[in-house]
Amino acid sequence: MEGYDKKNIPNVLDPAQLKRIEAVHGGFLYQHLYTVGCLLLAQSAGVDVVTVELDEDIELETNKTRIYVQVKTRSKPIIPSDVSGALERFENLRKKHAEGKRKGKPAFVFVANQPPSVSLQKTIDDNKILPDVLFVWPKSSSKRGLALPPAWETLEDALAWCISQAEKLNFSLLSPDSLVWKLAGMAQFAATGSPLNKQHSFQSNDLPALFEQLIVQLQDFPSPPAFL
Repeated sequence: MEGYDKKNIPNVLDPAQLKRIEAVHGGFLYQHLYTVGCLLLAQSAGVDVVTVELDEDIELETNKTRIYVQVKTRSKPIIPSDVSGALERFENLRKKHAEGKRKGKPAFVFVANQPPSVSLQKTIDDNKILPDVLFVWPKSSSKRGLALPPAWETLEDALAWCISQAEKLNFSLLSPDSLVWKLAGMAQFAATGSPLNKQHSFQSNDLPALFEQLIVQLQDFPSPPAFL
């Protein structure tokens, strides 16, 4: 996702393999932080349910719409082959909604840390992609609506934005970054389909109680006694 400083590469047998591993984990963390952003916005945006890793990376349900979000992290601009598979799934999802097998009006979003490539941008400009598909990237002018965080260029940007949103909750006993990391872990856990969350989902009505629970769990413990 970012430039690689060869001077700071750890002593490994295969630096290229290390870079690939780091990119995979970076991509997942970016997605989980984007989920955290969606959770922090859910109530104010009128989102009823936030779901992770079912048909799409993230799904947001309201009383009228269902937004399917595909999250992409790349080191270069997004090319058509990066989105072709998702566009095919979007078409199948449209059919499910048209047949009445899914509730609400569907909308589809690509969130990426890189802008579209020249060829993909031309495809978008030529209206060769249906208008219910939105592309969001850093510094894009896309009107993403209240339910969606912005796209971020780096993980550091993602974390800073989520912390700024967590600060608005005004929990004096819990540091905002602790809340963000806890929510990121919960998003990752939900994605596994654990017996504790087989639906991979978070109900918006449950979020206030969840935040309060995290305050109790994560508020500062007393300092341990000093050793003599």
